[in-house]
Amino acid sequence: MTSDPRRRAAIAKIHVAKKSLRLSDELYRAIIARVTGGKRSSAALDAAERGRLLDELRRLGFQSNEPRNVELASRVRSHDGIAANGRAKQPESSIAHEPHGAAQARKIHLLWRKLGKGAKLRDASERGLRHFVRRQTGCDALEWLSAKEANDVIEGLKAWQRRSAKQK
Repeated sequence: MTSDPRRRAAIAKIHVAKKSLRLSDELYRAIIARVTGGKRSSAALDAAERGRLLDELRRLGFQSNEPRNVELASRVRSHDGIAANGRAKQPESSIAHEPHGAAQARKIHLLWRKLGKGAKLRDASERGLRHFVRRQTGCDALEWLSAKEANDVIEGLKAWQRRSAKQK
């Protein structure tokens, strides 16, 4: 690898964002894989991928004091709601950064635990909840849901409870 100062600066900024957002290594690598189509290390990214990863980390709440033009020229922009990789763009805000987001997240966890206690779930763990959220919304983590997506998950869990109550 070359010692390009812009590359090192971008990777350092990515690691600062990881620490600032308090991301676990597993979640950090999942974000990289989602943004880049499978790569799991910031060192393996090209300039455009580093730019897209920094954009995603900003969307998740990372704020830096530095201008956003580290690799601006190499980033791919889309104007029609579809990202360059063919996937739908992620919402501009997530429940993790909204005032009502914590309440929605608590409600989702509460409904999930109730279904788990009623033995209606194969996997009542946090992992099972993540799979359910991904199936319902396409988002890999509860923190990334928009308010509307979180509401859709809540309504889905309520409907599941109603169906399981009828089966008794």
